[in-house]
Amino acid sequence: MKEYIKFKISYYFLGLFCTVLTVNCTDLDEELEDVLDNDQAAEFISGAQFLEGAYASLAQFQDQGRVWALLTHPSTQLAGPTRGTDWDDGGVWRQLHQHNWGISNPFVVDTYSALLAGVNDATNVLGFDVDASTTAQAKFLRGFNLFFTIDLFGQAAVREPGEDLREVPSIFITRQTAADFLINDIEPIINDFPTSGGTNMNSSDIATKWAAHALLAKIYLNKAVWGAANPEGPYTFTDIDLNAVIAHCDAIIDSGNFSLEADYYKNFSSTNGQQSTELIFVSKNNPGQDLNTDLNDVQSRHRMSMHYNQNPGGWNGFVVLTDMYDIMEDGDIRKTSDPTISNVVSPSAQIMTDMTGIVPGFILGPQTDDSGTLLEDRTGEPLIFTRDFSLASSNERQGIRQMKYLPDFENGVDLPDTDYVLFRYSDILLMKAEALLRSGEAAAALVIVNNIRAIRGATTLTALNEIELLNERNRELWIEGWGRNDEIRFGTFMNAAQEKPITGSPAFILFPIPPEALGTNPNLTQNPGY
Repeated sequence: MKEYIKFKISYYFLGLFCTVLTVNCTDLDEELEDVLDNDQAAEFISGAQFLEGAYASLAQFQDQGRVWALLTHPSTQLAGPTRGTDWDDGGVWRQLHQHNWGISNPFVVDTYSALLAGVNDATNVLGFDVDASTTAQAKFLRGFNLFFTIDLFGQAAVREPGEDLREVPSIFITRQTAADFLINDIEPIINDFPTSGGTNMNSSDIATKWAAHALLAKIYLNKAVWGAANPEGPYTFTDIDLNAVIAHCDAIIDSGNFSLEADYYKNFSSTNGQQSTELIFVSKNNPGQDLNTDLNDVQSRHRMSMHYNQNPGGWNGFVVLTDMYDIMEDGDIRKTSDPTISNVVSPSAQIMTDMTGIVPGFILGPQTDDSGTLLEDRTGEPLIFTRDFSLASSNERQGIRQMKYLPDFENGVDLPDTDYVLFRYSDILLMKAEALLRSGEAAAALVIVNNIRAIRGATTLTALNEIELLNERNRELWIEGWGRNDEIRFGTFMNAAQEKPITGSPAFILFPIPPEALGTNPNLTQNPGY
């Protein structure tokens, strides 16, 4: 029996189909009613080309909405206050922060579709006769998208390579079965992954063996959460799973390929893909590259907080919660790169300050330009960022701001050369520390945490417990997309925070399955509480 392949998933391939098939794009839906077998498909497109498209689908993580919004805004890291008529967007940002979203929240609907599109893009590769390395990379990309699908939504329907799209997908994955499915798919082929990048890629641009170890460590660390009878816990972390976390982290550590970066902000600068010693896996950007509305949207990470009148001009949106700001200490470069306060000098951040007047890190108080002149907001008031904000009605000056990803003035602020970080070495160290702490080896975990703190300019901790370790993960990894995941695992996700009451229902630990998905797949059921 011949296997069949689905072709149209991402915008990346839309132009390719229209060019290769020489059809009018307006007739694309009609043309795609036909099903091509693999032999026919191989005449005009290869598995390697599909793999390139699967990598391109990672660009969805760069957008400030959708996946990243669901990963970050429900946590205690950021919030999106409405400012007059700015940033209201039908209340979607308030819903995420206050844990009261519904089935129609557009970010919820779009995220579910986008993640499964990424799954399908990777699955398409597996329908071709490709080598072991290509197969491994495709399984990693499928697993990476599935990790977030399960973590956010708790269930997913997945097709086997070549399944007819007119039929219901044959694989149905729940929170309880997801970890074993992903582990069994990736762990046996760990030695098939490349150990470094290809000719036109750095090692962090593709799914290397080290990226696979990082994903497996994440899966084992979250296995207790996914396997719990109730989404809110309690969670039972087994020695077998914790030892597996440590083993996969040690594989990365012992490789000798990575080390903590002395210049913290080099991890998030325009040269991060070429110079950082911490990057394990990234969504690649090239200067001037903008293949669709998602790709190369890393600019959103600084624009979303900066004021309109700053350089570069921002969108004056998201703010840092005082819950996040107050766990940082003066001297820690992760709080501020100001050399008069920080105990560590960041050449990367200093370049930005000299050019713009903005001091990377968490930004509070009077704002000046590069000459030291106090800036004003659009009403002529001095631009002085404050700790307080109202989620429903803030003015232009309210809320602590952040700059972690540095603008790329050399190549263009709108389309920078900055790669978007997905896995980073310090996260590996902190995952190992967490596994050690949960295994009763607090002293060994404390050594790891203090090594990170020392290079960041923070003081030495004398003891370590779960809350302090969660705080350290927030200090190190803020806005990198792990806030919600971490807080659920540590049991603090439902707590009250600035401009957020105690979460009223454990249903909000998961997001709802969009009605459109429920209507097309009888295996899917709506999550409890929706």
